[in-house]
Amino acid sequence: MAEAASALEELDAALWGTPGLRLLLARPEVVGELGAGCQRLDAAIHRLEYDLDRGAGDLGSREVGARNAALTDSKTWSGRLSRNRSAGE
Repeated sequence: MAEAASALEELDAALWGTPGLRLLLARPEVVGELGAGCQRLDAAIHRLEYDLDRGAGDLGSREVGARNAALTDSKTWSGRLSRNRSAGE
């Protein structure tokens, strides 16, 4: 999950500024694809949170904390990407 959060952060950074704007203007289908991807990611994050809250797996408290932190980071970046995409529509 930490790798996913990092990748989302990198994607968000790449879409900011003039280069990101040029990409989105030149390829408007990317806006829809990004929105659909964020929706799928959010659904997956919610499932993982549900499983973690239910105690699925034999995880120690440190591992649960690390997974929760990674899930929170992923939700933050996914939400930011989704909001920024919506603002451009």
